[in-house]
Amino acid sequence: MTQISEEERTWAMACHLAGLIWIPLYWLQFPLPLINVFFPGILWLFKREASDYVDLQGREALNFQIALFLYSFVLFALGIVGFFIYLAVFGADVQDTVGAIALVTQGIDWVIKGVSALATLWSLALVPTAAVKAKKGQVYFYPLTIRVCQASQD
Repeated sequence: MTQISEEERTWAMACHLAGLIWIPLYWLQFPLPLINVFFPGILWLFKREASDYVDLQGREALNFQIALFLYSFVLFALGIVGFFIYLAVFGADVQDTVGAIALVTQGIDWVIKGVSALATLWSLALVPTAAVKAKKGQVYFYPLTIRVCQASQD
């Protein structure tokens, strides 16, 4: 096995850490859709040709962020369905349309905040571990990741 240079390890670590940029932006009320996929993807696209290690770890970081987005989307959809089932079963004591809209809006907000909190915790649990391992030159594979971006077969 060839020696992985300091620069390669740093770029691999940056690919992992770039996926965390969404967390402070979201919780500071400045959400940007798919920014967690955009930054690792850009780093990976620019540096994947320079190193097999950066290609592997950048692809893994990108796959994790795509999977995180997909899982969050599914959880959001399930949460919305669950919220409406809750309203149908337990009813809502709302007498006017404005009150009903406010209740639904608040419920959707709770679902969004809950899913975002889970995504934040999942990211903060795994991404720093991946970044540290990348900096040490170790290969890291995220658990429960959908591998959308595969290695080229050339």
